[in-house]
Amino acid sequence: MIFLPPPLCSFLLVSSAILERSPLLEVRWRLWEVPALLASLSLASSARASCLPAMLRLSSSAGAVLAALSADFYAVLAGVALLGYKVRGQVKNLGI
Repeated sequence: MIFLPPPLCSFLLVSSAILERSPLLEVRWRLWEVPALLASLSLASSARASCLPAMLRLSSSAGAVLAALSADFYAVLAGVALLGYKVRGQVKNLGI
């Protein structure tokens, strides 16, 4: 598992709070969903970080990157299909 020393964690937490002050003040913290989602995100990130060395031993770094990209792709698909997200963007002509 990746371990960050407590002073570095504190510095990252304080600097993030300072830089993201206005969005943090807009969050409705009294709802139970917000802290629950943040806690589940931190648990999932910790689980991923602790499983990464085993994944790298079993496959390669390219496999780890492809797994992350496919997870992002499936998250976008789930957002479009289940939550009704609209994907906007401009496809540029690549000259191929």
